[in-house]
Amino acid sequence: MNSALQFLSGRNIKQTDKFTFMDWSALLEAVKNPLNFADCNPRIAKAKSRWITASDATSKQKEIILEHNRFTLLRVDVDDSLLELESIADALTGTDLQSWVIHTTASHKLEGCGNRYRIYIELAEAVSFADWSLVSGYLAYVFGGDDCATRSQQVMFLPCRLNGDSYEYRISKGTPLNLACSEVLSDAKVWAEHQETAISAAQHEKCDTLQPQRAESLFDGQVSIIDLVNRGYEWPELLRHYGYKQHGRAWLAPESGSGVAGAYLLTSRTDGKQRLFSHHTNDPCATGRCLDKFDFLLVREYGNNWQKAIKELAEQFPAACAHNRQLWGRKKKADAIRSLMNVGGAA
Repeated sequence: MNSALQFLSGRNIKQTDKFTFMDWSALLEAVKNPLNFADCNPRIAKAKSRWITASDATSKQKEIILEHNRFTLLRVDVDDSLLELESIADALTGTDLQSWVIHTTASHKLEGCGNRYRIYIELAEAVSFADWSLVSGYLAYVFGGDDCATRSQQVMFLPCRLNGDSYEYRISKGTPLNLACSEVLSDAKVWAEHQETAISAAQHEKCDTLQPQRAESLFDGQVSIIDLVNRGYEWPELLRHYGYKQHGRAWLAPESGSGVAGAYLLTSRTDGKQRLFSHHTNDPCATGRCLDKFDFLLVREYGNNWQKAIKELAEQFPAACAHNRQLWGRKKKADAIRSLMNVGGAA
């Protein structure tokens, strides 16, 4: 076993310096003997929990980690899964992955949550971000997880025990994964090629369908709330908030029954903006056209009630809202004066 590989570690999420490092053996001990936070709820326990990254960089800042470009651990998040722990263990055993650990999270089956697991896979050598993110995305697809783990700076909280929990873990001891010559890397490359083909086809067919579902009625000087919404949100956070899971370049809608990610962020050749196109049969956003962020919220949050969406979303931009109301008030006064003048002229 190569014991040289380490991962940056911290005491809690608020720590910003004086980090330490943890190796694979220490990770296994943390899984076998998790800290006991007794009466804490999952949120408080998470705030108190020790964490690791997937890199041996000396900082958890994204820029530093990417420049360092040494990733020393594979990880998969599996949340709200129908899979049992043994099923995941059997799937891992059936691959060329020999050294791994699975454990349940603090919120596993608590407070209405489903099955929640973390999978760690030991690497023989540090790998580049390109290979690490590719394989992490592929493994998230295989196990129905969310490849938020492909975010270089993502921290992973070590397990803990809570009152009333149902903590479980499994450990497989074997040869660490040599990613460069592994089947999992080859499979990940084939999977990524299939995704690129699907995205290219959707891009060619749908990406220039740019007309909004309904245009705003604006007059000179008013600010477009739709434009503010489209600039004010980021696609990854927006999609995750509504239950979409990222699988490489594709996203899995929460209503999907197949488990195959079929929603894509396509970049328009007309204006260079990203829009969502969904193939999922049960996804309410599968409208046959590309949706911008306002369109997405209109469907997901407001049930296509356009007036309610405009009114409530405008409140998120109080300066623009006040500006538009002021101009509207001036316009109403001007219209009233013009109407009186017309009546006077007619008389």
